[in-house]
Amino acid sequence: MLGIFGLSNALKFAFIFSAFLWAAIYNKRRFIKAALGLTVVCDFFLLFTPYYDTGIFVFCLVMCVYIYGFTKKALVPVLLLGFSLALAAIITPQSFPPVAIAYAILFYSNLFFCIKHRENFVLPIAFILFALCDIFVALFNITQSTALMVPIWLFYAPSQYIISHYATR
Repeated sequence: MLGIFGLSNALKFAFIFSAFLWAAIYNKRRFIKAALGLTVVCDFFLLFTPYYDTGIFVFCLVMCVYIYGFTKKALVPVLLLGFSLALAAIITPQSFPPVAIAYAILFYSNLFFCIKHRENFVLPIAFILFALCDIFVALFNITQSTALMVPIWLFYAPSQYIISHYATR
């Protein structure tokens, strides 16, 4: 469990778990609690296992939960998930997992719904930080440069902190 980036990954996971605990106790939005709970699961897969596709797929579910929370229509995330997976399976080159493209489609759809939601300006900032994190994740996967791990967490940690504190009691 503590492989090559052992202590670093353990600290990252502890941070995400604490963001979830904060939301579970203080956040009044059920969709935020559910999304952060799933985020803990997917970060476990991404940080401590070789099952990256599973982690990314769980992140797809996280995006679906956020989309539902912003639209209040259950059919929207289900249709977007199906469309994203189908499109990704059609256009994906052999060396790139279709679930990564599906995640990108869902994430940027979620960003659109978050900005459109406009309950306040803080949550869109969190998702913009989240988007910047994902850009660095993509660059890391292309270049394999460990120097990109720092900006990933410089954007990811604040985004999750803001999301967990959004709409607290």
